[in-house]
Amino acid sequence: MQSHQLNSQVFNDYNWGGYLIWRLYPERKIFIDGRADLYGDAFVFDYLNTYHAEPGWRQHLDNHGVRTVLIEPHTPLANVLRDEKSWRLAYEDLDAIIFTRD
Repeated sequence: MQSHQLNSQVFNDYNWGGYLIWRLYPERKIFIDGRADLYGDAFVFDYLNTYHAEPGWRQHLDNHGVRTVLIEPHTPLANVLRDEKSWRLAYEDLDAIIFTRD
């Protein structure tokens, strides 16, 4: 992420949140980390619905100003973002995929 100069608001995999905060804060704002109790149930459920590309996932990303998505490559959200014209693939390997939008 650092080498690609990506946008600041990042929707990330829940399990990577703590590491990403440690590595990227304050330049990048991480969406969620392992402190789920701080976020509240409604936020966590919205996160999970977005991660699983359930109805309303676009709205949730828009509402939070997300311009970058960093998740595992074989997740439902990664699969739908591959087909979205407003998102572009910025990076992919076996463990992670990054999508961005303007």
